[in-house]
Amino acid sequence: MTPLLIAMLLAQEPEVPAEAARLKAEGRALLVDRTRSAQARAALEKAVQLAPGDPEARYFLARWACLHQENALCLTEARAALALSPGNGNASVQLNTLIGIAAGRAGQPDAAEAAFQSALESNRRMGLKDPLAALHYVDFLLQQQRDGEAEALVGLLIERAPAFGPAYLERAKILARRGKRAEAAETAELSLKLRWMDRDRQRAAHALLAQLYSQLGDQDQARLHQESAGRDH
Repeated sequence: MTPLLIAMLLAQEPEVPAEAARLKAEGRALLVDRTRSAQARAALEKAVQLAPGDPEARYFLARWACLHQENALCLTEARAALALSPGNGNASVQLNTLIGIAAGRAGQPDAAEAAFQSALESNRRMGLKDPLAALHYVDFLLQQQRDGEAEALVGLLIERAPAFGPAYLERAKILARRGKRAEAAETAELSLKLRWMDRDRQRAAHALLAQLYSQLGDQDQARLHQESAGRDH
């Protein structure tokens, strides 16, 4: 989930008890700290208990559950938060994406598809301001072996968010599978110059480039990218 949209998740926040607000803030701060995972969950669950009508607390608990592959909890809290956020486009993108991820992992492809479609529709209405959310739909489509639809969505992301590096990386992977190695290498190189390329995606791009350059017979470039793939960016 993109940090840019977290603050925009709710059009209007309900009044919540001070203790619930404190616990929500604590849980949010600890959300990505895996060494304090239990503390984050406890804080967010208590915040939801104290303020069950606060969709933001439920959203953060759903995010925690998604990060830790607690699919049933993620589905419960994301759906509850969505019901509490009618007409909110940002909430629809974020929460339906969480539902899609969790439903896909839980072996519920129809529910995942419906959620991802809802997220994409809301995202498109807002000009695809959250391309990372749409990228989760690409992952789902590829897992379902719906490569053509995934490629079309990647193309849409590149068209609407031309500085979004991960979309170019996905296109490079598609080109590589088709045997278009030179074009794939050029596209993967471009992805590394663009935005939103976190360390895992940078490593993936370098690993792909190492493989492609090796196949193209450029062992010097292959070696450089292999070294970069093993480096902490």
